[in-house]
Amino acid sequence: MNRPITLESVSASRFPFSPYPRGWYRIAGSRDLKLGKILVAKICGRDLVVTRSKDGVAHVYDGYCPHLGASLVIGGSFSAEGIQCPFHGWKFDMDGRCIAIPSCPSVPEDAAGLKPWHVRELNNVILGWYCPSGEAPRWEVDPLPESQDRDWSPFRHGKTFAVRSHVQEFMENAVDVAHFACLHRTTTSSIKGGKLRIDGPSLHYEALQVFSLGLIGRWFGISKDVELQIRTLGLGFVCIYANKPGESLPETLVMAYPVPVDENRIKVSTYYSSRKQSVLTPLVEILSLVVGQLTFNQDIPIWENKQYRPYPRLSPADGPILQFRRWAQQFY
Repeated sequence: MNRPITLESVSASRFPFSPYPRGWYRIAGSRDLKLGKILVAKICGRDLVVTRSKDGVAHVYDGYCPHLGASLVIGGSFSAEGIQCPFHGWKFDMDGRCIAIPSCPSVPEDAAGLKPWHVRELNNVILGWYCPSGEAPRWEVDPLPESQDRDWSPFRHGKTFAVRSHVQEFMENAVDVAHFACLHRTTTSSIKGGKLRIDGPSLHYEALQVFSLGLIGRWFGISKDVELQIRTLGLGFVCIYANKPGESLPETLVMAYPVPVDENRIKVSTYYSSRKQSVLTPLVEILSLVVGQLTFNQDIPIWENKQYRPYPRLSPADGPILQFRRWAQQFY
């Protein structure tokens, strides 16, 4: 009898590429980071500390002192002006420069400093740039227009999922249209893929989905075709616009931020928003949240127990999986 893959048996060898592709990844939610406080994160196998300076700017550093490697999380001192190591008391400013060493009259010019990450804060999240070779960001991230549009509800954090998988595997799911009517048949009757457009680190894909939500769907009037606009930026962000043409229901926006935690695990944080054009907007947001969590819960056992096929034998019904994989190669 075939046994499912267990946590102990999962390893990076499941995938023929690095577990840590370069790109922008969600480090934390903006609302979670208060002035003068710290957050702890683990991204791409690295322990990080996240803090906010007195000017409101978010900063991200490796979580260990560059002097002798003491953890900055355990006993470190953080303020809106800087960080102090608990081991030898070295102090660093928000740019990571060493500014004071106890019992040392002056700081040597070559004193070790904290290496700050490249950080961007937008769309209610804090993003950090990861590159295994330490290169500067190869592309920039822009705020979604809806985040600054009063006609759209504030971006709302839904849930964070932990999955034993890879960020590329997660992102590939968005263009794998053939699995929706099978695995997600409780919410989808059918789905048809459309145009695919690639623009550097961005990928745009159109699909037409027919929802099947029983009484709930008929009550909300969404048992018909819904246009989907799927947009990605690298392997760390995907957003899906759902629009029902000619209907009074509001457009909805679902965002997901997959992040490599270590060689075996990723975490995925979801956000939701809707256009405020109807009294049904709050209900549609709740429905989007419920449907999103339902589909994620259906996907997770597949992701955690599947074997990656580098050369799949696809059918005409499958989405642009090979095109997606060729696009994803640029991030390694």
